[in-house]
Amino acid sequence: MFKLDKRQFILRSIMVLVGMLFLSFGAALSMKMGMGLDPFTAFNTGFADVFNVSLGIMSMIVNALLVVFVLIFNPSRIGWGTIYTVFFIGYMVEFFIIFFDNTLDATFVNLVIRIILTIVAIAFFTFGIALIMDGDFGVSPYDAVTPIIIARTSWNYVLTRIAQDIIVILIAWAIGGPVGIATFITGFLAGPFIEFFSTRFTQTIAAKI
Repeated sequence: MFKLDKRQFILRSIMVLVGMLFLSFGAALSMKMGMGLDPFTAFNTGFADVFNVSLGIMSMIVNALLVVFVLIFNPSRIGWGTIYTVFFIGYMVEFFIIFFDNTLDATFVNLVIRIILTIVAIAFFTFGIALIMDGDFGVSPYDAVTPIIIARTSWNYVLTRIAQDIIVILIAWAIGGPVGIATFITGFLAGPFIEFFSTRFTQTIAAKI
């Protein structure tokens, strides 16, 4: 995965970084709507508050620990995309949270619009994950967990991803992370959304690259 020519390296890097932008934008928009964060970001945010560090730093720590897990069970999942997510994803989410804080006043947005925007945010978030995964440039450590499990068990991807997210949601809730409606919606729908975007869009994009 590291042995690519310059053109492939650039194109796959762009695909992964664009995926990270979609993911971060969706997570921050959901947070701004007061509906909670996606499970993993809620988990990281909760621990960031517990240890009084920034989301960016906590995200790097947790992702680094997950990288060790991935290296043990399926090192082929590690690539430049993994490195990008470990070091940048937490800071990108923080950037968009600050951006929305400075540009969007959600207090004047009625509940129906907030729900619609939250669904849009989840679509952005899961489309970003699909881009990263199908970029075949190394996935984020968190998103590598489910494929590693199903490779060893032959379990259903969607159900396994849901179970993974629900466990993380419960931990995030227990430590006071920003768990809300969007957190649970993402927990149940991330797998189906990712599979939908992957089969309909991102696999095609990756094939053209």
